[in-house]
Amino acid sequence: MKNLKFTTRLLIGFITIIFFSSIIVALAFIQIHKISTDVKEIYAHPFIVSNAVKAIEINVNAIHRSMKDVVLSENTEEMNKYIELVNHCDSLIHQAFKLVEERYLGNKNDVIDAHITYTDWSKIRSKVIELEIAGKNSDAVKVTKGEGAVHVKLILDKTKVLLEFAQNKADEIYSDHLKEIRKGTLLLLAITFFFITTKYPYLYFFS
Repeated sequence: MKNLKFTTRLLIGFITIIFFSSIIVALAFIQIHKISTDVKEIYAHPFIVSNAVKAIEINVNAIHRSMKDVVLSENTEEMNKYIELVNHCDSLIHQAFKLVEERYLGNKNDVIDAHITYTDWSKIRSKVIELEIAGKNSDAVKVTKGEGAVHVKLILDKTKVLLEFAQNKADEIYSDHLKEIRKGTLLLLAITFFFITTKYPYLYFFS
């Protein structure tokens, strides 16, 4: 190797540098891609699934309050205003359930069951409105405070299961994500350490 021309040794040295550097960059790229994928999964749970379930719970409570206002309304115009609010919240809830069904990583039957339970509530709400229109206010109040309140609790119990799973899954993914970062950092440090402790093999070509 000593007999090689300086330019040849220089070229070999640069090729060696590029080779080792390429390995480090490639490994770094793979690790960054893995971390990026993990971040997307982490985002999908606390910020999409969890927030969608929370939106369902908020709107379920809003409908429950509005149904109380329906039976307390003093005229048809006021009653229709609250019914319109119920319908708006109902639309938002179905949209949120659709999003949860698409993103949820747990048992999809839990989501479907919660959605069906919510949909069944519409029959109770319709009964309340029919009684109110028929002038049977006391009966409407009774259904709202009885069947209606019980069904709301049932819905919220089922959405709570979805929310807890999504949050636990997010914690699990986040923990795995930190492990990947530590693993990648140690790998790159090991390669760098090996590269340095070989006393820069490419310098051999320049000597």
